Amino acid sequence: MSKMNYNDFEYKCEGNANLVVKYSGSDHNLKGSLLRLEKTGIDSKIPDEENPNFPRQINKGLYHDAIRDLVGIEHIFSIKKIETSSKFLDDISKKVDPKRPIFRKNKTRIDTNKSTAFITKDATEPIQGFDAYSVEFKVFIQKLFTWQHKIIREHK
Repeated sequence: MSKMNYNDFEYKCEGNANLVVKYSGSDHNLKGSLLRLEKTGIDSKIPDEENPNFPRQINKGLYHDAIRDLVGIEHIFSIKKIETSSKFLDDISKKVDPKRPIFRKNKTRIDTNKSTAFITKDATEPIQGFDAYSVEFKVFIQKLFTWQHKIIREHK
């Protein structure tokens, strides 16, 4: 992985546990990439690892069984954990903070105590050479997995 510059990333979106930035620099190896940055509570007093209300892991069963079966393995991009630095995360945080929705800024911030991020391809970007639309799935309720998985098995 080449050395990343925080200035090469722009705010894309965020959920409860992660903030997503897209790469906008000139490195061809990183073009079309997203970084998922873990968030923490704005006034968090306990480490996130000890906070049962703050999700930290992708539900592998949901991701690999349900989503893969719905869209096909060829349309699933891998997510890779990479090393960063607290300074890198702090710099990105300062850069994107003005773009964040107020209701998010009042509750969470990028966890600058971490030294990792997750990198993946941006499924919302058109694939070069193809005139097609892309679809991005966001699953908000993990209990939905059991229900979806049952339906998928019934339709196979």
